[in-house]
Amino acid sequence: MIPSTSACFTAGDIDNDGLALSVADMTYLTRYIEGTGAAPDILYSADMNGDCVVSPADVTTYQDYFVNGLSVFPVYPVPTCCNPDIDRDGDGIFDPDETTIGTNQLAIDSDGDSIDDLTEVGDILNPTDTDNDGLIDALDPDDDGDSVPTIDELARGDTDLDGIPDYLDSDDDDDGVLTLVDNCPLVQNPLQTDTDSDGIGDACDACCIVDRGNVNNGPDDGTLTGSVDISDLVMLIAYMFQGGPGPFCPEEGDIDGSGSLDISDAVVLVAFMFQGGPPPAPCP
Repeated sequence: MIPSTSACFTAGDIDNDGLALSVADMTYLTRYIEGTGAAPDILYSADMNGDCVVSPADVTTYQDYFVNGLSVFPVYPVPTCCNPDIDRDGDGIFDPDETTIGTNQLAIDSDGDSIDDLTEVGDILNPTDTDNDGLIDALDPDDDGDSVPTIDELARGDTDLDGIPDYLDSDDDDDGVLTLVDNCPLVQNPLQTDTDSDGIGDACDACCIVDRGNVNNGPDDGTLTGSVDISDLVMLIAYMFQGGPGPFCPEEGDIDGSGSLDISDAVVLVAFMFQGGPPPAPCP
């Protein structure tokens, strides 16, 4: 139950039994502050010093009351925090409610992700927690739990145009693989193919360096003479006609740059290596 912060109350009647400033009230407050008891039904009945924050200082004030009586209160009953004008940061959430849900009463963006608290909280009685990690969005620097900070995803907008902004979307590219584990988080690749096993899916892996032709993923110094040799041709032919393994980087095997691997790639590579033909197409 979220304590009510909207109704006016009698300061000091913490257990809400109609009797204020009793030993039972002080016991209730002490246990709540220590974390061993429930929150008061009306949270700000426990605000004994009128600062709109329920804290150990209120226990001290209550203890002082039992020694010195009402003189410890400049005004009694203590001014309530149910005044709808109490919103010191002007974020549209009343200070009492901010204390209840844990947001900062003096900051419009408690988690610093560039989204104001009011937007991220939503229903004050059931604040939004997109990734269900127990930390409401207004306090969570990663609202969707995909390990990418909300502030970074906010700038990207809605990658897959599904109507859910990336910072709230657990699958940014809508390929059925959660962004948290997607090896190509912004490019659809449901099969997660990663030919060169470098942790980056083929769909977004710029594995081709300068010129095509390094089919077997051998040492590549950025030049054709230093990276393309007979072993690349052997692997390409074996793949096409003998069921051998495919190129580690498909783009390297697409010798003519047509977008697909076929017999013409082998023809171009043979012509280049043995007949003085044109070199493989440059990498994209």
